[in-house]
Amino acid sequence: MHSRRETTPGVCATAVLACLGAIAVAGCGKKPPLAQVEGTVRLDGRPLADALVCFLPDPDRGTSGPRSVAVTDDSGRYRLRCDDQRDGAVLGWHRVLLEDMLLYSVSRQDRAGGARPALASRLPARYTAANETPLSFEIKPGTQTIDVDLKSGP
Repeated sequence: MHSRRETTPGVCATAVLACLGAIAVAGCGKKPPLAQVEGTVRLDGRPLADALVCFLPDPDRGTSGPRSVAVTDDSGRYRLRCDDQRDGAVLGWHRVLLEDMLLYSVSRQDRAGGARPALASRLPARYTAANETPLSFEIKPGTQTIDVDLKSGP
């Protein structure tokens, strides 16, 4: 006596997607070349600590590949690292976004259940949205320093 297994459309679709995903990963062995990028972020001329720096490849200018990110240290310095865990950023044009990481810090008082005061970002909104950022840089082959100078006013 044979038992018959029923297959639902969802199971088939999942299996097909898993196979396609495996094929895509196997075919994507070539990673785009990167360049080492570091620099300093300044807000109104002063180093900005605890800021997330994100270099997004700009498809409107022909650049594709993984994004690169870093968090600035106490001196405002950063060194980019790709989403694929390699140091650097893909070659080509990038839109640059920043985010104030202090908005996400949690003090001991907060963990103990105390009231947390509302924090305002130190960064103007124009630096936090990909479609509004005025920051654009070209990554070229080789090691380079890209300093990011921000203004709090208009």
